[in-house]
Amino acid sequence: MPRFRLLDPSRPEFSTPARGLPFGPDEILFLDNELPKGEVPKALAESCSDRRVFVSDANEETAEIGLERLDPSSVGFRLPPGSFLGRAGLAAEYCSESVKSGTVDPLPPFRPQWSGYLYHPKRAPGRAVPTLRRADGCRMQAHNVYYPDNRSFFVPSDYPLHCIGRLKVWDVPGSSSFRSGTATLVGPRTIVTAAHCMPRDGSPRKWGALFTPAYFNGISMVSMASWCEAYRMATTVVSDSTQAFDVAVMKLYDPLGEALGWFGSRTYDSDWEDESRWSLIGYPGYAADFNSGGEWPTVENGIRVVDDDPDGSFAEIEHMGDASDGNSGGPLFGTWPEGPYIIGVHSGSEYRTIWTPFGDIVAENNNVAAGGSGMVDMIRNALTNWP
Repeated sequence: MPRFRLLDPSRPEFSTPARGLPFGPDEILFLDNELPKGEVPKALAESCSDRRVFVSDANEETAEIGLERLDPSSVGFRLPPGSFLGRAGLAAEYCSESVKSGTVDPLPPFRPQWSGYLYHPKRAPGRAVPTLRRADGCRMQAHNVYYPDNRSFFVPSDYPLHCIGRLKVWDVPGSSSFRSGTATLVGPRTIVTAAHCMPRDGSPRKWGALFTPAYFNGISMVSMASWCEAYRMATTVVSDSTQAFDVAVMKLYDPLGEALGWFGSRTYDSDWEDESRWSLIGYPGYAADFNSGGEWPTVENGIRVVDDDPDGSFAEIEHMGDASDGNSGGPLFGTWPEGPYIIGVHSGSEYRTIWTPFGDIVAENNNVAAGGSGMVDMIRNALTNWP
């Protein structure tokens, strides 16, 4: 079966809402962008501004910060020993969900009254940087890319795309070493991402994570950001046998969702397989033959889900979307008439062969998102506990 299948508007099943499906790529082409209806209230924008500077002390002591007049136009400050710029995380928890199966009620999306709706974002040109290659000259890829690479760079300037952002995680707060992935707002102060992106040590003040929505080339297009206070993950070890549980929710210090809105979430239905209706967004370091360094988001539409493997309440959702490092935690979602719903968060790839006397046969070579009713329940619990 081809990787993509274009829809024929003359077919009876083109009316997707009646079938419970999201819009297909052909249908979205006929939807017009909606202009913003206003501005974020000033007090809310200031409370979520990315121009605030935080100083934290790993020893839980109130340290004196020395301000210095550097010249008539600027003031600097001297950090005390043991302190660092940023806000340290305070709590971490392994979430052992009860084993069950089936669907649960979906969680609806939210679009603020001042937001427009961006169905067709502005595309950004790639940046020509040397391609990553192995010593033998072959391309170097960490996840599956089904050439040609169908991802494209875009500018996240309005709802719902500004609800997705770059996530930076520090195992040691204040250090220069961090890793980055993708996360999505699913509530006023809740984001969802991949469990394997979480800090190695969740002890209070021993980790840090910064979520920057609508991140684009070094800045937030909405001038907002928030450090993370706590997280819960469905597994502590991610492997080929636990990819279905590669889900984590994080609590933000600041209610970015009140200003920007958020995605809904729902359980993937196996009746939707082989429908090319899904989108994947992320901040990969390499995409479409460009080494972007995770500075620009990419989007791919019309992705086909080829299989889903339930594991208790969670599920591996195997899809044919292109992905590479940095896509981890990004939303695999569809657009319904009422808005966008996440069906899974990108985890990684799955490759399996079957031995035969004539040589190994590739049985599976897909990218995998973690989802299922377990993901929806994790988000539901987070919205209850982290209002």
